[in-house]
Amino acid sequence: MKLIDIIRRQSVPKPWDEGEKIPWNDPDFSRRMLNEHLSQEHDAASRRFEIIDKHVKWIHNQVLKGNPTRILDLGCGPGLYTNRLARLGHRCVGIDFSPASIAYAREQAEEAGLECTYIHQDIRAADYGKEKGLFSEEPHLYLQENFWDTENNVAIQRYYVIDAATGEVARHSASTQAYTDEEYRSLLATCGFGKVVFYPSLGGSAGSPEGDLIGILSQKDEE
Repeated sequence: MKLIDIIRRQSVPKPWDEGEKIPWNDPDFSRRMLNEHLSQEHDAASRRFEIIDKHVKWIHNQVLKGNPTRILDLGCGPGLYTNRLARLGHRCVGIDFSPASIAYAREQAEEAGLECTYIHQDIRAADYGKEKGLFSEEPHLYLQENFWDTENNVAIQRYYVIDAATGEVARHSASTQAYTDEEYRSLLATCGFGKVVFYPSLGGSAGSPEGDLIGILSQKDEE
């Protein structure tokens, strides 16, 4: 392009007719842009660190309720949000078109030993893989409701599985009967078992990882 081409330019451009983006993936442009991301003199590229810290605190406390989770950051830049979130216990994946930003994000994460994966790709064409679940191997939305039937002492789970491609919905349900210790003793006695001993967990101690599972040891009475 020459100067005369600017003078003769089309006054109102057509969308995408002259290109779709500035050269984010050009190595030199990317390197210069990284400097703008890291600058603490303005908020034109990324916010200044003091503002990012406030954003991350709000995301962690208000959105995620302080619970460690998995985070996907599309257009992550140099990982200024994801690295901070990883320090709070979250597992993060960032995707960006800028090679310099991704290189910086990877370097910072590796030095700090953070649970972050950074991918240099265009987010429109990135390979996100296929998230398989118990109810379907295809992309889907999984919804669950939990209920407690006080009268019958039954826990009920209702599951909705929504196919992402078709929108079709499959519903499943499960009911689990709960028993008191005395009801367990009565059931075992009816079947001829006695000497019932309850353990607070499957591993025999209340502080074990399987603390939500009790152990019941009983012997059948001799005839």
